[in-house]
Amino acid sequence: MAITLTTLETYASSRDWRQIPGSLQALGEITGPDGRRLLSIAFAAERDLITSIGYAADETCPPAFAACAAILCCLAHQKAVMAAQLLGPSDIASAISDGQSFEDGAYYAAVIATLALKNALSSYASHRAGELKAWKAGQPD
Repeated sequence: MAITLTTLETYASSRDWRQIPGSLQALGEITGPDGRRLLSIAFAAERDLITSIGYAADETCPPAFAACAAILCCLAHQKAVMAAQLLGPSDIASAISDGQSFEDGAYYAAVIATLALKNALSSYASHRAGELKAWKAGQPD
């Protein structure tokens, strides 16, 4: 039995991860064709370990996108940033149940959520580069 949009939509009702951390260091967003933000994933990290993570979804965001974002937040929480970089749609499928495959629409939702996480990770890399630059500027020659 394949993972369907209906299966994912049951996960969308969970409120566990549906809050952006207050002191975020990374933010990844996906916008719709109209330019409005559909889905955001944000996190804070300490020593490159993701300590708090959450997502926000617009009212026009399909529930399956939100469900995949929630699953990714659960998978990335308390992981090293480099380990979170390796997460993808197959990890979402594995988290739901062993060995199942996605229907096309459900796979698309997993890809979109993964892109939001990748955008957040890219944002975090920029944040860390800025910290490193500021640290180097404060060091004696």
